[in-house]
Amino acid sequence: MQVDATRFPNGIKYLADYAHERDLKFGIYSSAGTKTCAGRAGSLGYEVQDALWYAEMGVDYLKYDNCYYEPS
Repeated sequence: MQVDATRFPNGIKYLADYAHERDLKFGIYSSAGTKTCAGRAGSLGYEVQDALWYAEMGVDYLKYDNCYYEPS
């Protein structure tokens, strides 16, 4: 995963912690393909590593689409 330092200058963990301190859940978006529908990096080939990263960051929910996914 590549965090957008411009949009999230303190990182994703900071944002998740901020939400959790206010008794809110925190969600993030990715794709089963090479890119998301928005053109950001997808998880294809990195599903396990990305899942571990989401857990480490404190992500509660994952929205997962199939953009740029082409079955072999």
